[in-house]
Amino acid sequence: MTTPQLPKHCTASDSLVQAPQLDVSSGQQSVLQFQLMFTAGDDRLRANHYTQLMTLANLLDHHAHLEVRLEGYADPRGSEDYNHVLSDQRALSVQHTLETLGVAPVRIRRLALGFSQSQAPKGDIGAYALERRVDIHLVAPTSMTQSS
Repeated sequence: MTTPQLPKHCTASDSLVQAPQLDVSSGQQSVLQFQLMFTAGDDRLRANHYTQLMTLANLLDHHAHLEVRLEGYADPRGSEDYNHVLSDQRALSVQHTLETLGVAPVRIRRLALGFSQSQAPKGDIGAYALERRVDIHLVAPTSMTQSS
């Protein structure tokens, strides 16, 4: 059995796509997932975020059955209230950009999770950087994925 190879223009660090995962609570299957990372205390999108979101909006334009679930996160520094608001603002920045690019608001679900699911060891600044993100899931209704 051969190991799959990334295209020549990609490196292993470019690949943020994860295997499809069933989300039983929402009755939907995540068919693609990636992340946008943020700096501490910030909810502004960077230039490379816009490029990724334009590609996503184009994909959604061609696949009307897919929806988007945005999950905003923050690192564990700061108060719970502050981090909840910050994580929502990060997800909202992504949502507004997708809507500006033509994605209908009814196709977007936004969750603010703050640091409630933090995996970072206390005081690990490098791990904190991985907590400051918005996870973007393309999802299809379970009925659509079961018939394929």
